[in-house]
Amino acid sequence: MIVPGPIETFQIVDRSNELPVMRHLASLDSVVAIAAPAIAAVADAYADAPEAQRFGLMNRLGEFLRDCADSSAPGLGEAAPYYLMLPFSLGAVESFAKIRRVLGESDLFSAQTYAVAHGEDVPLLLLRTEAAQADMESLAAAGIDIGVEWIDATAEGA
Repeated sequence: MIVPGPIETFQIVDRSNELPVMRHLASLDSVVAIAAPAIAAVADAYADAPEAQRFGLMNRLGEFLRDCADSSAPGLGEAAPYYLMLPFSLGAVESFAKIRRVLGESDLFSAQTYAVAHGEDVPLLLLRTEAAQADMESLAAAGIDIGVEWIDATAEGA
């Protein structure tokens, strides 16, 4: 099982096979556990879209949520991975307080998603960006270890 961050979840909801996250997922034979805060980040981003686009985007998000609810729905057509939704558990609540103290409040959706992964002891799936690497280094320095499977967008051809 692996938990994508908010940016990665946005790419999954987009479902374009051209995106680095989708190309990476095509090689996984695993359950992709979407953290509820990452879905909230996607919905938040869609809220700023022009009204003409917002309807289609929200429909896409609705389809994705239905896929998460149906444990037999494959995430990429015929093949794995399968998607499921991870809620905010008591372990995530405890982790969030620690993570927020380290990372601050500049990106609460990511901090909450990291907390879900940490609380469930499940690795994150993150694009290798300076911001994501800095977050993981800061957390590790504070004694908060979260496993990460990195996607190198340059190696993926992006």
